[in-house]
Amino acid sequence: MLGVTRVLELAGLDSQSRRFYTDAGRDRGRAVHRLSTESDPIPEVEYLGYLEAARACELQLYGVSRPNLLVEEPLYDETDRYAGTPDRFGITEAGDYLLLDFKTGSLERSTALQLAAYARLAARRYGLRETAIQRVAACLRVDGTYRLTEFRDRRDFAVWGAALLVAQWKVAA
Repeated sequence: MLGVTRVLELAGLDSQSRRFYTDAGRDRGRAVHRLSTESDPIPEVEYLGYLEAARACELQLYGVSRPNLLVEEPLYDETDRYAGTPDRFGITEAGDYLLLDFKTGSLERSTALQLAAYARLAARRYGLRETAIQRVAACLRVDGTYRLTEFRDRRDFAVWGAALLVAQWKVAA
C-alpha cells in the first residue's frame, strides 16, 4: 500500500525544492510532530516556539475542548490502496470538519494534494463528503506564531486521483 508522500513523489508532484531541504529541517519537523502529540512534552529549546505555535493553532481552530480531535491517526483505503497520517482531524466548536497539517518549513504547492488525499481517507472512513472537510495547513514559526492557509480548490481531489493512478501504474510496471 502506497503512502501519500510516496504517491506524490512517484507522480512527480512532490516539492520541486527538495534540493533545499536539509537534514536539520527534516529533524525539526519530526521533532515538532512528536512533541505536539505528547501530553506533557519537555521540548528541546530550539523547538519550543514551534510547539507553542502548534498549540495556539489547535486552540484557535478546534477550541478548548477537543473531544473529537484525532491526533496522528493513520488512515487507509483498501479500495484505492493508499494510506496516510494527517496531523489533526476533528470537529471545530462550530461543528465543521477540519483537517490540519503542520509545516515547520515553507508551504509547498503539493500540500493541497496531500490534504486532498487525507480528506478523502477521512471522508471514506467516517462516511463524509470529502468536500465537506476543511483542509488547512499551518506554517509554524520559531517565534511561536503561525500562518494558516486553507485549500478550497475542489480540483485538488481530481489531481490527487490522477497522481494516485500514475503512482500505482509506475509501481505495477
